[in-house]
Amino acid sequence: MKLQPQVPEQVEAVAGPSRESDPPRVPSTVTPSRQAQQPSQAGTSARNLGQPTMPAEADPQRVPSTATPSRQSQQPSRAGGARDKQLVNALMFMIAKDNEPFRIVEKEGFRYFCSVAVPQFQIPGKTKITYLMDKKFSELKPLVKDTSFKDIDYICITFDVWTDTMNHKSYLGITAHFMENGKLASLILNTVHLEERHLGVNIKNKVEETFKDWGLRTLQIVLVVTDGAANMVNAANLLTGNEDKHLHCIAHVLNLIAEVVLANPFLAPLLAPVKAIITASIQSYILSDELRDAQPPGEALKLMQSVITRWNSEFYMIQRFLKLKDYISGVLINHPDSVQMISARKVSELQEVMTLLEPLEEMTRHLSGLHYVTCSAVIPLVNCLRATIQLKRPESAVAVAVKAALLAEIDRPDRFGNIELNQNLMMAMILDPRFRQDHSQHPTHVAAAFTKISELVSREDMVAEVENLDQAAEEDGAVHHGLSLHHETIRAQRNSSRNRTIGGMHRELRLYLEEKTIPTKHCPITYWMRYKDVFPSLFRVAKRFLIMPATSVPSERLFSQAGLILTNERSRLDSQRLSALLFLNSLSKEKWNL
Repeated sequence: MKLQPQVPEQVEAVAGPSRESDPPRVPSTVTPSRQAQQPSQAGTSARNLGQPTMPAEADPQRVPSTATPSRQSQQPSRAGGARDKQLVNALMFMIAKDNEPFRIVEKEGFRYFCSVAVPQFQIPGKTKITYLMDKKFSELKPLVKDTSFKDIDYICITFDVWTDTMNHKSYLGITAHFMENGKLASLILNTVHLEERHLGVNIKNKVEETFKDWGLRTLQIVLVVTDGAANMVNAANLLTGNEDKHLHCIAHVLNLIAEVVLANPFLAPLLAPVKAIITASIQSYILSDELRDAQPPGEALKLMQSVITRWNSEFYMIQRFLKLKDYISGVLINHPDSVQMISARKVSELQEVMTLLEPLEEMTRHLSGLHYVTCSAVIPLVNCLRATIQLKRPESAVAVAVKAALLAEIDRPDRFGNIELNQNLMMAMILDPRFRQDHSQHPTHVAAAFTKISELVSREDMVAEVENLDQAAEEDGAVHHGLSLHHETIRAQRNSSRNRTIGGMHRELRLYLEEKTIPTKHCPITYWMRYKDVFPSLFRVAKRFLIMPATSVPSERLFSQAGLILTNERSRLDSQRLSALLFLNSLSKEKWNL
């Protein structure tokens, strides 16, 4: 089965502001005598995020334009006007989205481009743009909080720890995943500097502080996804008080399976010469130049080296090697003193190994998606992974050994052997109209999930019934209390139980299961938005499970973005501004109110 992702919807960090004054502003078209009456003043920069301090100058200096006299003759826009604000907003959006440093406003190329493209625009100086970015963060954060989390019922989070090796600082990244306006949504909640030891309790405290800052409650958390590190698991369990609300990142489990297989001694004689060829090609400019020249112009590819921490980098290394094997052979044959090309037999063995590893890579790639439902696909994909590998018929001894090792790793209890015992994954699959119970291998596990879902739906029935009673009481002017309140609660429970069948399965769940499954390319969220009035209580339960991410990849992507921000020229960037820039970078144009 090949799932097709459904997508129902959707800084270079700055060192602290300079203490020097901003560069001179774009010259006006006023006479020299009038320009002389406008002295520049040094300003101070905003230091505290969320509480921006306006630079000392009342009207910050602007960088000079390098436009031609004919361009400069045009009257500049009045600072603070609607057009000026629009341009400054667009400039801030570019800085945040493209990871540009604040000092871009001082760079000659950018200044010249602006002087030609928008000669009327008075470019803010570095100090002013820093202040404005801080102000933008302080404006957008409460706005996003009010729009995204105002009526939220359930939320899932991922978190991970990353170390900035340049500054020797550790950061905790926290992302949130929820449903907004009938679509999956995600948000970077915080990127906080971890000054304490990376103990589970310290991580838990940082997450709680972040939740308080956003006006969220930990009771709203339905799932926490992290890697399998002991401190991460401990932090998740302490945070929710329920180990069933933690999920070991599925991408990390797949990584562990592949690492064990690729580290097996029977693969060493096959992979070692391949890595030697790649290393020689990268280290020798003669070999790399000849390899590039041998390929069609404009289509040249480079060999790739593996990274020890990521198995899929080894997969892509082998994949690229096989794609370029003919060019590599043609180059190496002219260098008898260099490394030698592997034999045709070894090439065939590599190709067989790749066909066995491809399903793992495909599954990892699919489950790492952000804007479509992933958690419900875990059990179906595991079963498809196992079945696909079992159907392979490798001929070489190496590939046969790889197949056996893969199946053994997949069926380990701490890998995917007991995957159906995870009720979060099982209920998510059942509530996904693409799968329902079709991919379950164990009827008892399905029955247990049906019972649990029915209980949750009945609870939703009772909540809805009580809300209806309260609304009716308000309309009638009646107030239930004491014995009357207990009676109305019992009546709500009885009315709720009438929706159950004799077999114990909730009526809405039974009717839903009788429906046909929808194609895998369709979006389950769209289905539920269409049928939410048909299955109102079941819809509320489905929302709880379909927002769950299958991996902690969102946290890892956050740190990849942080790495683009924390460069050598921004080594003074503090953690608060880093968090603000990452937050602004994650927002769409709509949320920026451009």
